[in-house]
Amino acid sequence: MAQQSPIVPLLNEAYLRNGDLPVAFIDETSRSKAEHPGEKQFYVMTGVVVHPQDFEVLREDLRDIAQSDYWHTTDNLSSSSGRKKVLEMLQYLADGDEISIISHLGDSGFGDEDIEAARETTLLNLSQYLFNDLGMKLAVLERRNPKALVNRDERTFARAKRSGVVPRNTRMLQVSPSTERLLWLPDLVASAIRQELARGDHSYVNLIKEKVVFLDASRLKESNP
Repeated sequence: MAQQSPIVPLLNEAYLRNGDLPVAFIDETSRSKAEHPGEKQFYVMTGVVVHPQDFEVLREDLRDIAQSDYWHTTDNLSSSSGRKKVLEMLQYLADGDEISIISHLGDSGFGDEDIEAARETTLLNLSQYLFNDLGMKLAVLERRNPKALVNRDERTFARAKRSGVVPRNTRMLQVSPSTERLLWLPDLVASAIRQELARGDHSYVNLIKEKVVFLDASRLKESNP
């Protein structure tokens, strides 16, 4: 891991208890009408599924591609040298065994609800697939700021377990990418999807399209009016 933080022992314990089962690393990208008036909005929650035996080599290889202990795909997309790194990292992901799960809520799925409601819908939709369809037990979600948003995501997942949306023996930890470098992967995929949805640029997501599963989060809303 890139650096120590108070959550590292908790994360290591979760990995140990999870054993050989894969882990989903989750991040998001979104656009709201409040941010971009007159344009279509979307919310995308992305999970990249990684097997524990590949954790260390992935962390090392991602660091080698980034040539840094810090990575944010959006920042790299602003320069030609950064874009080359983004493309290299996407190709690296495409050449591996990891799959990416995209939970997408388009403009028509928002209604009058706010962006946090869209986040909840896409996170629940993604969680259903990861924990029910794929039988996973552990996910690592990029931690937000401030603490109120961390608490909101915790409540969302707790309600999902209480209501039976996901099994009670599943777990989701909120962690910073500075603590767990594997969170660079969903940031990378989410940014590739954003380029397609916001700019119509398919060149990034096309590199990984064979390793992507797309989920329509509006179906969750329809089944839970």
